[in-house]
Amino acid sequence: MTTLMLLLARHDGQEDLSFREMAKEYFGLEPEALERKMKNGRIQFDLPTKGANAIRTSRIPLTHLAKYIQERRAAAIGGMKEYGQD
Repeated sequence: MTTLMLLLARHDGQEDLSFREMAKEYFGLEPEALERKMKNGRIQFDLPTKGANAIRTSRIPLTHLAKYIQERRAAAIGGMKEYGQD
């Protein structure tokens, strides 16, 4: 199964979810805190920044979330390989 398929199953086939839901469920943050972290580059999430309230009121495609999760997983696996070689 792919990450996208798992996300689609988790969200009853919906192709997107609200920014608020994503922030709380997948980042454990309030939407405002996630938005700040995204804007200052601490969380690299591929979303266009339109305006102050545009991000918080937008719907996030699950494809973007799946890509982010896969990138974080790959980075973690790479880090574990480096850690294991010491």
